[in-house]
Amino acid sequence: ELMRKKNEILRQVNNQLGSSSNGELLTRVKSLQNEKDTLRKENEVLKTRVANALSDSLLAKFETYEDINLLVSYLPGQKRDDLVHLSDALKQKKDNFVMILVGEDNNIPVLVNVSKDALAKGYNASNIAKNVASYLGGSGGGRPDSASGAGRNKDKLPSLLKDVKGLLK
Repeated sequence: ELMRKKNEILRQVNNQLGSSSNGELLTRVKSLQNEKDTLRKENEVLKTRVANALSDSLLAKFETYEDINLLVSYLPGQKRDDLVHLSDALKQKKDNFVMILVGEDNNIPVLVNVSKDALAKGYNASNIAKNVASYLGGSGGGRPDSASGAGRNKDKLPSLLKDVKGLLK
């Protein structure tokens, strides 16, 4: 009985993977793993390209606030990983900045980056991420130059953009 069940499972796996024999099964699984790895790498390249293109449009949205360049941007549909790619692209194009990127996923991902210049002026990404995430009903933290968090209250997003300057220090 056990052998019959195992053979039936093998037959179903062969059918599902499009292999004609048990011997071909391992080759097919390895091929699918390689294909998955290739697609993952291609996806990362595409995410980087999209982030670079989006970062160009966001450069114009930096504003001068006190003595730094400040960017606060809500990006609907952007997940935390997308925000990281975007942040990496922006960090190479701007200096003396505080950057707050807010996305939208199951929760509200928040990513904060502070340049060395702004860090020396007293801005702290960890504190800002905590403040912004808390404002959105969540929590956050990290390093002084780079931190993240997540909120839950999407109703607060419109007022966040108005109130964010009070959350910077």
